[in-house]
Amino acid sequence: MEQEEKLKLRFDLAKENLQSISKAQGLYATALLFYIGFAWLIAFDPAQISDGFHIGWIDLKIASVWKITPLVTMTLILAISGTLNGARAAYSELKASGQKLFGEQFDFALFQIDTHKNFLDYIELLQIAPNSVTRVPVDSHGSQSWLIRLRHLIYPLFYTVAWITSIRAVWHLFSDSHGFFLFGFVCLGVQTLYSIRPMYRFVNRALGAEQNDPVYQ
Repeated sequence: MEQEEKLKLRFDLAKENLQSISKAQGLYATALLFYIGFAWLIAFDPAQISDGFHIGWIDLKIASVWKITPLVTMTLILAISGTLNGARAAYSELKASGQKLFGEQFDFALFQIDTHKNFLDYIELLQIAPNSVTRVPVDSHGSQSWLIRLRHLIYPLFYTVAWITSIRAVWHLFSDSHGFFLFGFVCLGVQTLYSIRPMYRFVNRALGAEQNDPVYQ
């Protein structure tokens, strides 16, 4: 195989890898959003589904939802955290292979390459001022205004809401089922442990970390 063909194969594989990870991230984030909304619907207005609900052949009662909530939120948070790590590694590989194939001019922002954006990616693009020029998405850097860098707090906010949801479920289980309480407490601990790294990285980006800072690597 010619060297150029190898480089093209490496580039194509890196591109497909990034798109696959991004697509999975969107699926996990959307699933977590809907589950959090459903869990809080039960918390604030249990009368709406007092008889439980049905998903195909599955029949769940309200108490059952709280029993599985720590596991569901933990699993989805772990999956999202994994895709965040994977996307960063895949993007670095794509840039490296692209620069070897096309030269140093291959320097596209992640937003330009990612063709499977999720709802959190689009929330980052919101602007308030009606007469302002539409902002062109670029990779972050410390010299950006603090208003633009605030978008990095979207993921930490999402993680925090998921964490509070798990705490609410574990608290409910404390007086309902000690066995499930212990299981839920372990799930909450694992979720908390694996939430620290992504939240730390995003918060530091919001505080103005430069592109060469480890929180971008």
